[in-house]
Amino acid sequence: AISGLPPVPMTAAMDTAAIIVRPEELVRRFDQIHGKKDTIQSYLRVTREAERRCIESRGLKKKEERAIVYNELPVPEIRDFSKYLNNWESIFESW
Repeated sequence: AISGLPPVPMTAAMDTAAIIVRPEELVRRFDQIHGKKDTIQSYLRVTREAERRCIESRGLKKKEERAIVYNELPVPEIRDFSKYLNNWESIFESW
């Protein structure tokens, strides 16, 4: 039961994580998640687990968010930004 789970374990305010993604991919994903808008409002959450994950959680219900974080539900592919988490290598790919 999801209701008995502790709060969602996300990074502490002092932790730093970078999401490095090409602007066109970012816009494509946000358009699919939230529809085409002039202003983007997003919550990119990073989990604290050893293999950290990054999830775009704006618009998810708290129960859905907790279930995703605790692996009770899969992360919808469009909301999974984990491969872009601290993806510094991508900056130098075209050099």
